[in-house]
Amino acid sequence: MMMIINESAEYITTSFPKENSKLTVLIADDFKKSMCQLIDEKQGNLILDLASISFIDSSGFGSLIAVFTHAKNQQAHLKLCNIKPMVMSLIKITKLDQVLEIYESIDDAIKSI
Repeated sequence: MMMIINESAEYITTSFPKENSKLTVLIADDFKKSMCQLIDEKQGNLILDLASISFIDSSGFGSLIAVFTHAKNQQAHLKLCNIKPMVMSLIKITKLDQVLEIYESIDDAIKSI
């Protein structure tokens, strides 16, 4: 489901395939499982590029929080980047911007490591 864009000793960069423009109940569980599996296998920082995502519903937010919590429990970090304005406004409304690590670009997320 997730595409690995780049992988190094310090981080893995992933993104959604372009045909998935919404993180909704339809894909939230698969997303959560694949991301948690990546964290378990790689034991490192995970950068999630949300450039192709134009909408997230409550199930999508639930899966993001589950992945964030799983990463934290594994002493890893989940960093989000390239968030579209509509999605960012939903993140701010839910106050998740105070919990999640959010960056403007992949480069900014990499620099934070």
